[in-house]
Amino acid sequence: NKYFDSIINNDLKVFQNMLKKGRTNYEKRDTICQNLTGLLSSIRLNRVEFIDLLLEHELDMKTKSQITVQNVAGQLFQVAKNTNPMQLAILMGRLEILKKIHAYIIKHRQVIRNLTEPNDDGLNNVHMLIMCQSKEIFQFLHESKLCIELKELKPQKINPFIFAIENNCAEVIELLLSYGRAYTYKEVLKETMLKEISELFEILNKKLVDPNVDQNKLAKIRKMVVDFTYDKIPAHIVKDIKNMKQAENTDTTTTQTEVEFKPKAISKHTPQIEENQFRKSIPDVVLENSIIRKTLPNSFFEESDVKSQLPEAKTVIHIQNESRSVSTFNLQQLQVQPHIDHLSENE
Repeated sequence: NKYFDSIINNDLKVFQNMLKKGRTNYEKRDTICQNLTGLLSSIRLNRVEFIDLLLEHELDMKTKSQITVQNVAGQLFQVAKNTNPMQLAILMGRLEILKKIHAYIIKHRQVIRNLTEPNDDGLNNVHMLIMCQSKEIFQFLHESKLCIELKELKPQKINPFIFAIENNCAEVIELLLSYGRAYTYKEVLKETMLKEISELFEILNKKLVDPNVDQNKLAKIRKMVVDFTYDKIPAHIVKDIKNMKQAENTDTTTTQTEVEFKPKAISKHTPQIEENQFRKSIPDVVLENSIIRKTLPNSFFEESDVKSQLPEAKTVIHIQNESRSVSTFNLQQLQVQPHIDHLSENE
């Protein structure tokens, strides 16, 4: 088959001669293009010069079987049947080809409907974007708003927010939430996120103790999720977050709930407390005790002058206040409140 051979061999002249005869056909032979059209083959092999000649004929045609492809990070993916050209281009990081598809869609808006349908695994353009791991593709799709249609954000087989969290992809969550500036999109996004909010926070919390996770990215994801849904999060989720106990994790660096519901999530009638005011109110002699130090988050000591070499205090501590009277505290009676006790709970 000279048509598909010309694509495989990157022979544009032969391809042009065979175009009328070969377009809209699928490769039947056992080659790298098997069960693909000329356009899908050109995307897979990155034949940028072939694309414009095929868009009007094959942009709505999809893969006829599962194929294995590689993203820009070198990861291999099994891509299901009925994957469309845009999905394949996103996953493989074909930026120049996506630009050509974008230019074509601007002139032919009716074709976007076929490009937003999920493949047989339930993955659409958003999921492919999460898997592609290309900063250039993230930026282009963020600027062009190319791949995200309203129906792609509605509750679906594979929740895009959970999929992004599982893949630690803060960029796509940021992209999705950027659509929330429009009221219609905002309501759909909240519906999608809140439908599986318990599972979403469960995954976030599990990742807090995963040593292989980029914790800076995870913190960004947690902040974006809470900021976007603070007025809708069910009360039981708020309680779950606030009641995270140190017993769940012995490492105090992982027990902090850096969720931070932000000032806007706090009742406007709640008095604002100066940062670190609670820490400053605790006498140094208490902070110096090694048992108490283990119950407090590390951030408690970032600005403290307490030295790690100080000797351990006795079980009973005598504290002299300004009036010269002495108060006695047993360590077992000291209670440390969770980091976010001041947060309001949504009804």
